[in-house]
Amino acid sequence: MSHSKLLYSATGLPYIQGEAISKAQIYDIVEKYNNGMSIATIAQETGRYYNTVKKYCERGVQKLKKKTPSISTKQTWENIAIDISIEHLLDLNPSMYIKDIKEQLDKIFGKPIKFMTIWRRVQFLGYRRKRVSATSTKKYLPINLQWKNIVVATMHSVDLKLFYFLDESHFQMKSINRQYAWVKKSVKRDTISTKITRKRYSLLALINSEEGLVQYDLKDNQGEGATNNSDFNEFLAICAPLLREGAIIFLDNASIHLEIEAEIQQILDQRKITLFFNAPYWSSINPIEIYFAIVKQHLKAHYLSSRSFFDCIIAALQSVSKEQIMNTIVHAKNKLWIPSEMSEAIYSVT
Repeated sequence: MSHSKLLYSATGLPYIQGEAISKAQIYDIVEKYNNGMSIATIAQETGRYYNTVKKYCERGVQKLKKKTPSISTKQTWENIAIDISIEHLLDLNPSMYIKDIKEQLDKIFGKPIKFMTIWRRVQFLGYRRKRVSATSTKKYLPINLQWKNIVVATMHSVDLKLFYFLDESHFQMKSINRQYAWVKKSVKRDTISTKITRKRYSLLALINSEEGLVQYDLKDNQGEGATNNSDFNEFLAICAPLLREGAIIFLDNASIHLEIEAEIQQILDQRKITLFFNAPYWSSINPIEIYFAIVKQHLKAHYLSSRSFFDCIIAALQSVSKEQIMNTIVHAKNKLWIPSEMSEAIYSVT
């Protein structure tokens, strides 16, 4: 048995010399060596060969430093002023490039500031460039956050059974086509073409925590475009008599939801049915979106080419039980209907 194995077996712990060493273990070895522990003692404690420990004790720090570029942390009065200026500029416009920051800093300090200096100060302040979208930016505007908080507070204060969640979705044959086909060995894959139909259906659905799927309307909108305002009003007229008195229909801010015909509005008023609009860009808190995701997942998993696409969609809609819909709405209430902190708001975006 080798010297290292003998030393380690004396501790009564399992021998791990053959395992790959991680960066954290290297740091641990180097730290122990810097604290005055001998190489032999470190080898005994870690179960590594003596020469392995010696290598990392002598060259470990230099090896790790090569992987992590050094960032100057020298805090002069000029660096502090640059830091304050950079933070102010990036608060006003987070999408600025380094050259834009340099142009502004040159004006502020009245002299050219080096690109490398700016880059080091930006890294020192902890900034990183990340992809953002216009939707996420608008989502966190103060007015939309306040609206969302009002919506959440209202939904928690009202009986959940009174809420009916209504929205539209679309199903395309193209989205469920298989990417694989049966091909003989002698036939090239590129010569096989799968049949892709452009069938597209529009769905309007209404769900409730107690009644499950209350009503739906599935239409073939090939050549007719997406769901329009007249489709929505027709569906609302069908649903109104099915709802309990004092019901609240939860809707998003789509333009087709904003124009209600006078006759239908009169029916809603007679039955004391209220239309309650969600905050802009916060469709994620509407539980019907989760319901649509479950239906589409079931459709993709159980679609059979021997049946019509329309029938498969109907089967997918009916496959979701009342219990599943109730659990979806309860999940949204407990996990998604949470007030947002106003500190998350974006006050100035250009």
